[in-house]
Amino acid sequence: MLETPSDKDNTETAPDNTSAPKDNPPKIESPVQAQEKDVQHITGIRLLSVLFALALVAFLVMLDQTIVVTALPKISVQFHSLKDIGK
Repeated sequence: MLETPSDKDNTETAPDNTSAPKDNPPKIESPVQAQEKDVQHITGIRLLSVLFALALVAFLVMLDQTIVVTALPKISVQFHSLKDIGK
């Protein structure tokens, strides 16, 4: 008896996934690993502007400290509060 293509389609069954080897379980990612994939780094003009802003902030903080340290003795003498320096 000759098999027709329709007979072959009816006799084939779907592969049974229950007998698949359990050596490679599905990979489960932690939320940290998922976030690491989505990380994008800034480059170009944005990076340059961020670095410039940080440098400007550091400069202004240092400038403020030098002004206060220089002026503190005269301010404390004027207000007669030399004993309060350093508290």
